[in-house]
Amino acid sequence: KVYRLAAKNKKPVTERPVNKIKELLIAQERERKLHPVVKHRPESDRIRQLREEL
Repeated sequence: KVYRLAAKNKKPVTERPVNKIKELLIAQERERKLHPVVKHRPESDRIRQLREEL
């Protein structure tokens, strides 16, 4: 079960902009959960890259 979920998450994101936006929001939310205390943290390279792709 865990393996199947991991495989699903590694699927390449389709090039539809909706999925790009969704992935960007998910990445932002994930960072917020990882560092809830830091208010003004610099964006990670991943988030910056996703935003540039939009």
